[in-house]
Amino acid sequence: MPGPASSVPRPRPNTQPTTSETPVTSATPETKAGKPSLADLARLPPTVNVETAARVMGIGRSLAYELVRSGAFPCTVLHVGNRYLIPTASLLRILEVDSEPTS
Repeated sequence: MPGPASSVPRPRPNTQPTTSETPVTSATPETKAGKPSLADLARLPPTVNVETAARVMGIGRSLAYELVRSGAFPCTVLHVGNRYLIPTASLLRILEVDSEPTS
């Protein structure tokens, strides 16, 4: 007779994001130094979440949220429902990254 059902190993639940939002780590692939390259910045979507903007700016997640909540974040911040979104154009502007390729 088999042991109790609680001793049967169960598969681990899927830990992948269940929303349609792309995980932060894939939004800005990082170079070996841990900072996104200019090519990575050019591939950003039209808006990014606070964590991605913080990584691009080189600040921590907690500081970024603190700045957003206090109104001192240096970029435009869109409050959509319970989310904060940062327009990529605003982020690139404060970083003084030219969004138009030069030839």
